[in-house]
Amino acid sequence: MSEALERFHSFLLKTPTHGFSEPIQLNIFIDGLRLQSKQLLDASAEGKIKLKIPEEEMELIENMVASDHAILHDRTHVPTKRSLLELSS
Repeated sequence: MSEALERFHSFLLKTPTHGFSEPIQLNIFIDGLRLQSKQLLDASAEGKIKLKIPEEEMELIENMVASDHAILHDRTHVPTKRSLLELSS
């Protein structure tokens, strides 16, 4: 989801908003997310994300993005020292 949010922010900077308010833009972003991402947002909102005020929606999304970055960083961590497990026969 972090890539989607970055693309969304980049898109907003490069294109006119066509008169859409920020809450409408945020709803367009949420509608464009994959089902799994929407479900995660709904769970973090303890209900439907779209029932929150825009500031709360954005905070939940940014918190999830921060978590995504932390998880990806942990997954890409490769230990520098490898060892073998010795078993007795």
